[in-house]
Amino acid sequence: MKIKVSAGIIGAVLMLSASQSWAVTLKLSHNQDKSHPVHKAMEFFAKKSKEYSNGDITIRIYPNGTLGTQRETMELIRSGAIPLVKTNAAEMEAFENSYKLFSLPVMLPTY
Repeated sequence: MKIKVSAGIIGAVLMLSASQSWAVTLKLSHNQDKSHPVHKAMEFFAKKSKEYSNGDITIRIYPNGTLGTQRETMELIRSGAIPLVKTNAAEMEAFENSYKLFSLPVMLPTY
């Protein structure tokens, strides 16, 4: 009998916790100024993320390299300190060799 009561209580707690909404604020870093089209696109992304999640997801944008250079923010994302970074493929080459493929056209004289 005690097992059934305990199982019922645990089930009720799980159902109540599953119905509650969760809210998260994510940091997004980039190195452009606020007038740049990339920043405008990120503002749109943040707005739509909040809209589609019913306000549960908020994205805080850090422009102008506020959180560091592109290389430094890549290291922060790798360590888990920040979840979102806009960077270029050249910066990613230091962390993953396969990104060198995106720099290949610059090496070709007829490109």
